[in-house]
Parts: sequence; structure tokens; C-alpha cells
Amino acid sequence: DGILAPLLEHVGGALEGLALSGNRLITDHTLRLLASRTARLARLYIDRCPGLTDAGLCAALFSLSTLQVLDASHNTALTDSTATAILQGRQRLLELDLRGCPLS
Repeated sequence: DGILAPLLEHVGGALEGLALSGNRLITDHTLRLLASRTARLARLYIDRCPGLTDAGLCAALFSLSTLQVLDASHNTALTDSTATAILQGRQRLLELDLRGCPLS
């Protein structure tokens, strides 16, 4: 979160895509921060980020209404709660990747 917060403060309003794939430092707090500062985010790649859980992604999805592409694959802490949040969300997702997540 250290460098990401000032970066998002600087470019967050204009940011349309962000790739954080494989980053072990990304947490639920990071996602909440991201969601609060990126009003135009359309593409988010957060695959293989072991610090993410349902709670963080579900909270972020509530705010990320412009999201069209989400890759949250291979995050073993994401479950059916995330899938339900996606189904109930305001996003108009064109691409979704949840491979490797323990969904039933």
C-alpha cells in the first residue's frame, strides 16, 4: 500500500486499467483504496494475489461500477461470495476470469 496510495492519488481519477498480477503485497485494504480512488477503472488484473479475500474484493466491486474486465484467477481465498457479489454488482463485465478459485 505504501507507494500505491500516492500513485492513485496522482493518477487514480483518469486510470482505466491496472495490472497487479502476482503481487504478494496486494491486500483487501489495497483493493478498498483502489476502489475509492479510481472512478473510471475498466480493467483490473489481480490474479495470483494471495493477500486477497472475499471481503476485500466484494467491497471493491461495490464501488467499481465501470469495471468491464476482471481477472481474479488463482486466488484461493476467493469463494462463492465473490461470485455472488459479481452477479449482484453494478458492473457490466465483458470478461471475467475466476479460474483456480474454489467456487462450488
